[in-house]
Amino acid sequence: KYLVQKRLKHPYYGYHGFITGKVKWGETVFEAAKRELQEEAGLEGKLKLAGVEHKMDYSEGGKLLEDKYFYIITVKNPEGIMVEKFEAGENIWLSEKEIKKLEEVFGDVLPVLKIVDSKKFTFLEKKYTVRRY
Repeated sequence: KYLVQKRLKHPYYGYHGFITGKVKWGETVFEAAKRELQEEAGLEGKLKLAGVEHKMDYSEGGKLLEDKYFYIITVKNPEGIMVEKFEAGENIWLSEKEIKKLEEVFGDVLPVLKIVDSKKFTFLEKKYTVRRY
């Protein structure tokens, strides 16, 4: 199962993806990942870098909306009491099959699942066209 988060704020209200967050000034990538997992899900565990994604989101008219780098970090045997719902999102454990059935899912979710499942460090770079922003 994978921890999936339904976004409850704009932009992308209602879309499903994974826990994300910004690295704060003076914070390492792993410190940020640990903090975001605790803040958004109430969980902790051993972190491992699985890959990096360079994601560029474009409007249907071709305007660049977002240009971001994501560090894809996995957590084995998470511990704690999971926060199911908070101000900005709702967390749920889903299988890959269940994820594939979701209607509103970020375009990078399935490629990220492949990276996680490959158990091999991967760099993914892709341009996505988004329906709404």
